[in-house]
Amino acid sequence: MIAGITKSGFKYEIHEDTADNWELFELLSELEENQLLLPKVLNAFLGTEQVKRLKEHLRNKETGIVKTSAMQTELMEIIKSSKKIKNS
Repeated sequence: MIAGITKSGFKYEIHEDTADNWELFELLSELEENQLLLPKVLNAFLGTEQVKRLKEHLRNKETGIVKTSAMQTELMEIIKSSKKIKNS
């Protein structure tokens, strides 16, 4: 299990095999051309329950909105962090 905390304070765990998941790789390769795949990528990478926790973590307390840009930032930070851990 790969565990970490993002700069915003979100604690996550990722199964080690996730980094070597072909279907996730396919989604990531299509993400640049189709941003609508972001929810699928998040669910494949973190799992449904962690995505729910992440949304609540990022939800603006005043507006109730979860910014897409914030979700993207968290995902990229988690991906980069897990690659560093996996490669060390």
